[in-house]
Order: sequence, then structure tokens, then C-alpha cells
Amino acid sequence: MLCGEGASVNHTPAGRCVLPRWCGTWACEECRLVRLKRVIAEIIGGEPTIFLTLTWKVRPGWTPDEAARALSRAWAKFVALYNRQHGARSLQYYV
Repeated sequence: MLCGEGASVNHTPAGRCVLPRWCGTWACEECRLVRLKRVIAEIIGGEPTIFLTLTWKVRPGWTPDEAARALSRAWAKFVALYNRQHGARSLQYYV
């Protein structure tokens, strides 16, 4: 289904409400802006309760790109381990 194609009908005591169905993915140009605004509003509203800064000691001879890739791999491993121990998608974060 394409984004915006199809509809959902909500029945309420006030009547019926017909809404377009959106895919909600970051890759979709239609949905990306809506999701971005929602994330910014959550951050401004204080939704994150912990702030974490990660640093990485660069090994001699590494380029900044190599260090960034290594940090990204380490973060992905940490998230996978955390989620295995605490339940899938239990760690929410903004990058």
C-alpha cells in the first residue's frame, strides 16, 4: 500500500471519522516530516529522562570515519544485548 492510500474509519459517540492511512516510515517523504516534528516535540517536552554522551578513544592510525564506524558497531551491539536482556525494543533512544 502506498502512503495515504486507503483509509481508517473510527466510530465514536460523536460520529464517524475517516482518516487516511499513512505508512509512518522514515523513508517516506510524506511521513518523515510528521515523525520528525513528533520527535522534536518529545525532546523539547522533556520525554528523554536520561542524557548519555558516548566517546570513543581512537586507535593510532584510525581515521575519524573508521572511529565513527567502530562506535556505531559498538552501539548496535550494546542495544542488541540490552534488548535481549530487557525485552525487545525496551531501550528507546534518539541519535
